[in-house]
Amino acid sequence: MGKVRHILKMLLLLLAAAGAGAGLTLWALHALGADTDGMSRLGRGVLKAGGNEWKIAATEHFTGYAPSAELVELLLRKAEHASREVEIALDIPPLTNHAHCFLITDSNLWKTVRQRGGWRTDGRALQYGNEFVLFIPDAETEMEDSIPHEIVHFRLRQVYANREPLALEEGLASYLGWEITLEWHLGGGKIITRVQPRLPGETLWSLNELVSAQAYDQNADRNRAFYRQSEEWVRGIVSLIGPESLGEFVRLVFDGEMTWDRALREKWGLSDLQMDKLSAIAESGK
Repeated sequence: MGKVRHILKMLLLLLAAAGAGAGLTLWALHALGADTDGMSRLGRGVLKAGGNEWKIAATEHFTGYAPSAELVELLLRKAEHASREVEIALDIPPLTNHAHCFLITDSNLWKTVRQRGGWRTDGRALQYGNEFVLFIPDAETEMEDSIPHEIVHFRLRQVYANREPLALEEGLASYLGWEITLEWHLGGGKIITRVQPRLPGETLWSLNELVSAQAYDQNADRNRAFYRQSEEWVRGIVSLIGPESLGEFVRLVFDGEMTWDRALREKWGLSDLQMDKLSAIAESGK
């Protein structure tokens, strides 16, 4: 029976791949139930915690789990779209691994999953290997950029063993995650905005602190500032070197060929004035 299940699963995934290759969107509903082969304890635990409520579907690169057919389709559409956009933005190879994506909208289920994994109380996503779990409350499902944000992390981890400074990885996830979300909605003729209040001065990081951080802060307010300032730092870098150079910059830094500041000065010729401008952008808290 296990062999039959595997063969049928592969046929469904091949159909999805064929549809995508033909410029179509073909979603392969996984009518056989969840296939836990190769799934970690995290994935199995999330699957078990959700019980029989999961709706499951698969595309060429992702298997999605969500509380409704509409949400699992939205999850997979956004995941595939974001993955392709990250490849373009960062000039990285096409995805070869298959990932499991869980979308949770129920706060009680999320609390259960988070507590079992021992994860931060202010976090809204867990990622391990080829699996990631997202908590997106119902009211935020369409606007939330968590899906492309996590796809950026997932794709970076597929390509780069070293991803330091942490602020660069987190800044890329937030910056590209939002840009991909904007483009997604613009493709449907919709313009979205987000309102981000100015960060309190006492929570702000200096640029030196930001790029030296090796772990997330235990203080929720400081951690929130870290995310925002990392995004603005990356956005500032893009404004100075151009989006077409972002992939090369990331490669040079994550591959350890140059530090981020040396790359900006030597490869792109940024002046002291421009570097000061970048520091001001990152430290402003706007």
